[in-house]
Order: sequence, then structure tokens, then C-alpha cells
Amino acid sequence: MRRRGKISRRRLFEIAAVVMLFGIMVWLGQQVVWPVWTGFGARPRSDGLEPGKTLWDWLELLIVPVGLALIAFWFNQGEKGRERELATDQQREDALQAYLDKMGELLIKEKLRGSEEESEVRHVARARTLTVLERLDPQRKLAVLQFVYESNLIDTDNPVLNLSGAKFVEVELSRAKLNGAHLSRVVFIETDLSEAEFIGANLSKAILIDVIGLRPNFSRANLRDAKFVCYQPDFLKMNRRKVKIVGVQLVGANFMGADLTNAYLGGADLTGAIFTGAILDGAQLYGAQVTIQQLKQACSLAGIQLDYELNMELQRSVSASV
Repeated sequence: MRRRGKISRRRLFEIAAVVMLFGIMVWLGQQVVWPVWTGFGARPRSDGLEPGKTLWDWLELLIVPVGLALIAFWFNQGEKGRERELATDQQREDALQAYLDKMGELLIKEKLRGSEEESEVRHVARARTLTVLERLDPQRKLAVLQFVYESNLIDTDNPVLNLSGAKFVEVELSRAKLNGAHLSRVVFIETDLSEAEFIGANLSKAILIDVIGLRPNFSRANLRDAKFVCYQPDFLKMNRRKVKIVGVQLVGANFMGADLTNAYLGGADLTGAIFTGAILDGAQLYGAQVTIQQLKQACSLAGIQLDYELNMELQRSVSASV
């Protein structure tokens, strides 16, 4: 958050540009041969009489006040911008506090955790949660996610709060622990999942767009029909005269015992990923960076969809082992 009264680099650059422009005008006035009537670079009259008002004389009367007015305008605009930022930030903080206060009432007074499915209190909690998430910045969205998780409202075994359709954009989940969380149909966009733990979590039909994950832990997680999609590839990789778009980065991911049935991992970088005991039935791994040795760790590969050459190598490997 910017401190009140602090001048931004952009504002300093603008002021410096005005001063430089003024200096250039003065320099040109001294160097260029201008007509006498302009007053630019003009010398005093030889007869000692006071020369009449020139264009430069009139400009001198205007440049200083106009320059000061422009500088004052820029300062005012910068101050208004900072005030708007502070006001927006305060509104978000107020919205978060109001949400936490209301959810506290639902938990304590309305017994939210012990409420029945499809009860009104659950619908109110869901509506309030989804509404406040739309208004908050990434850091405060993380605070909401941590609150509902630590309040045992999104446990996989007994999910009280349905987060289906919730969007978490640019939320920092690096090293976050969401083990056993019910996150079915949740959308994560441009999220860092590095070393995050989703052990035993339910991410069925979740959508993960442009996520980055160095060694995330999805062991025993339910990833049925989950989609790991990359819309903003960092680079293009040439491979056997074909251009392949590198997908989401899941280097070293732990999928031990995870259910990846029909999951989409097209183009994903799965270098070093662990699939021991995983279910990969119908999973789509076209263009993924994965080896046969990794895939053979899985307990089931029925209907897995791979690039032609990788698929043929897998079949030969399976035939040889029979």
C-alpha cells in the first residue's frame, strides 16, 4: 500500500519532463537567431531607449503561472489517485471484516456447522462468501479461503459450504495447506501452487488456468474431470518439427494415489511427477512432458490419451512385461 503524501516515480518523471522542456525553450531562445520582435535572444537597443514589449516578454508572464498550474494539477491528480486507492482498499477491508463478523454469527448463533443440507443458513453462507470474493483483492481472498478451511466448513467428508464456481485469481497458495478441502468446481487462475498441499482434497471438475506448481502435493486427491489449462504459454518448444505449446508447470507434482480419471493435463510439464498408485483412466496427456516410466507407476491407465509415439511406446512396454 502506498503511503499518503509520497510522490510516485511517474509523478517525478512528469515534473522533470516539464522542467526539461522549459529549459530547452530557454536554451533555444538564446541560441537561435530570432526576429527582433520575438524577443528571443534579442539584445538591448544601441540608442539606450527601452525596447517595446516582445513576444518573449509576454510569454514570460504566462509560462511561470501556467507551469505552476500544470504542476499543481499533476500533484492534485496524483493525490486524488492515492485517495481513491486508499478508499478502495478500505472498502475491501470493511467488506472482509463485515463478512467475518456475519460468518461468526452464522457459526455461533445459527449453528452453521450443524445445519442440514439445503438449509437456509447454508444458502446464506454460500451467497455471502461468493459475493465477498468478487469484491476482494487476492490477499484478502486468501484470507477468506483460510477462514472457511480452518472453520471446518469445506471438509471433504462433510462439506458445509459449497464453493462451486468460486474464482481465485492470482491468489498466492505457495506452501498453503488445504489437505482434505472440498474444492470441487472451484476455479484457480494464475495461481502459484508451489509446494502447496492438497492431500486427500476434492478437486473434481476444478479448473486450474495458467497455474504454476513446483512440487505440489495432490496425493490421494480426487481430480476427476479436473482441467489444468494453459492459455498464456511462456514459450514455444520445437519438438520433431512440430510446435508444442508448453502447458501448466507441475514439475515434481505428487499424484500418489490420486484419482485423475478424465483429467485434462494437455501440454503440462510433469517432469519428475509421481503417479504411484494413481488412476489415470481416460486422462488426456497430449503433449505432456512425461515418461513411460512415470506412467507405469499408476495402478490404472485404461483409455489414457497420449501422443501417438508415446502411446505406442506404452503399448510395447506393457506387451513386453506380460
